[in-house]
Amino acid sequence: MAGLNTLSQRNDQRLPLYTFLIQRHEILVGNPVRTLHSIVECLKQIHDLGRAHGAVCAQRMLVSSEGMLDAEFFAARDGQREPLKPQEAYSYYPDGTGATLEEQQHSDVQALASVLHLIVLGHEPAPVLRNANIRQWGQPIEAPWPPLFLQYAELLFTHGPRAVEAPLEALMQSLETVVHSNNGESMATDAASSPESQEPPGESSSEVPVSEVPAETQVESTATESVDQPQPAEDGSAAAPESTPPPTVAAAMTPPPMPIRLPNATVGRAYSASLLTALEIHKLSFDVVTVADDPPKGLSCESSVLSGVPAESGEFSFSMTCASAEPESGKPSALNKTFLLTINPDPSSLWKNTPSNTSAPFWKPDVDAAALPDAPLLVTAASRRGRSHAHVGSCRDDDFSMAWLPETGWYALTVADGAGSAKYSREGSRIACVHVLQYFSKLLGEVSTDPLTPLVEAYAADPSATSEARSKLRTEVYNHFGRVAWDARRLIEEKANTANAVSRDFHTTIIIVLARPLASGGWFVASFSIGDGAAALVRTADDDIECLLTKPDGGEFAGQTVFLTVKEALASGEAIMNRIKFAIVPSFEALLLVTDGVSDPRFASEAALGDADAWRKLWAEVQPLVAGASTRAESAERLLDWLNFPSPGHHDDRTIIVLTETQPSASL
Repeated sequence: MAGLNTLSQRNDQRLPLYTFLIQRHEILVGNPVRTLHSIVECLKQIHDLGRAHGAVCAQRMLVSSEGMLDAEFFAARDGQREPLKPQEAYSYYPDGTGATLEEQQHSDVQALASVLHLIVLGHEPAPVLRNANIRQWGQPIEAPWPPLFLQYAELLFTHGPRAVEAPLEALMQSLETVVHSNNGESMATDAASSPESQEPPGESSSEVPVSEVPAETQVESTATESVDQPQPAEDGSAAAPESTPPPTVAAAMTPPPMPIRLPNATVGRAYSASLLTALEIHKLSFDVVTVADDPPKGLSCESSVLSGVPAESGEFSFSMTCASAEPESGKPSALNKTFLLTINPDPSSLWKNTPSNTSAPFWKPDVDAAALPDAPLLVTAASRRGRSHAHVGSCRDDDFSMAWLPETGWYALTVADGAGSAKYSREGSRIACVHVLQYFSKLLGEVSTDPLTPLVEAYAADPSATSEARSKLRTEVYNHFGRVAWDARRLIEEKANTANAVSRDFHTTIIIVLARPLASGGWFVASFSIGDGAAALVRTADDDIECLLTKPDGGEFAGQTVFLTVKEALASGEAIMNRIKFAIVPSFEALLLVTDGVSDPRFASEAALGDADAWRKLWAEVQPLVAGASTRAESAERLLDWLNFPSPGHHDDRTIIVLTETQPSASL
């Protein structure tokens, strides 16, 4: 929300919108645009980023004593992070927030109309009034709630508060005069009323006070009946109206002819909107709509439906010919109506790709891609800085390392994800990956020093859960995974000391996988992990062996995780052993290691990480990329490009390692 007014005052210098309307109503009457401008601009920025707020209501708004919205507070309390409460939904989203992005953004604008109603009248509209027959100053008018405020909200959002500044100021001042001349009552009375206490007036109901129902019930292009003449009573005598508003009120509230607003569209996304439905919302009934002006590029109108894939963003106004097969008497059979459509930019086009500062401490390249040149299987990897980092020019925090040791046949693969909140986490992830590579290259690089292979082969000969071979292998695997993790953490702590920092500045997760083909066929696979991300084996659909090699490692709160640099991660032998898995598998199509920048958008929950079909789906997406490459190096570059896939709300660094028998198409 940079660029908007983010208030730096203490909380007690900001007021809830309700309190501001009661205590400082004179400021609002004098300049209603001030508050509206800050609200509208904040909401527009949210929509321009390809999102919806989903909770546009007074309860989520704090304003300064001058009436300026605290944009940061409002943006942080959206409907996704803090779902609507029943009372908020009742007053602002009675018809729901919508299923698609376009519907959700349209619902935000409708909720903005309720905020406008609150600002003008001092209370929200009750949903039961939206389709009620009400009486305006003694005159019955049938209309859905509230044409005027909905029109004002559309105009505010499309053209800005200045477009309705004069009518709003005149309206506020006129209503202020009426309210304060009515037995000394003030806005506090209206502000204290609740939707539950409001009953929908029927056709025979008594007059509704001006302060509760103004001329928002007027329909576009419909003149209001005279309200300054007394109506005859049942006995024929003239009866004076209970309250006669100044004649300037109706004139001040008559809006300019308004276009028909369509649901928002987004560049590059399929769009479809029924023009007849849009007309019905405005109580206009036609049988067919045809093109009068060219619609926005990429869209066309057929069978009264505007559809296609928008090609450019912006605000578009175009005319359509609306026709009735059987027009009512005295009404034209056809007329032109102006439609208004907001096409949002492709969200990905709004992200910047600012290079990181090469002079920053512990700088690393923004992307990395590599493949092992001589391994019998294809081992390829890629790591890309996330959009959130690229947008502000910060460094990539992920890292990886991989090795094939030809004398013993072992593969050692590692991915690490530096914590975004830790200023030197990029160095923590690098230290961890480099140390794992060095440790296992030395340990398993030569037959004479390899302690694992004899134990693995013995276990393959007797893989029962109670075998002595399994027990010995379990102890050896535990010793080496525990030692390499302890050493990596010690190296990070030493680096922190030399950098005049603390170890939490280098927070990182880590996933290590060791794999080796067996002499008798099949594979031995062992893994160790701290933190989020995942590693898994992808096998054929008829293979029911557990695929997940890592255990989800959440923190105390949602969205948190555990780090190698946290002492509790290696606090006991049991804690270390719980992070280890090993097994003998007959075969697999691929072995995948990913950081959470890949696992979060591709797996809906931690439980989904254990779904073999979900991993097969991911592999079906990746396999053609590596198989279609002409060289191993190209397979890594293809993975790097793939890591740039769009996923709303997921903008973290992304890293993947692939080990597979699939080879690039060309002979290597």
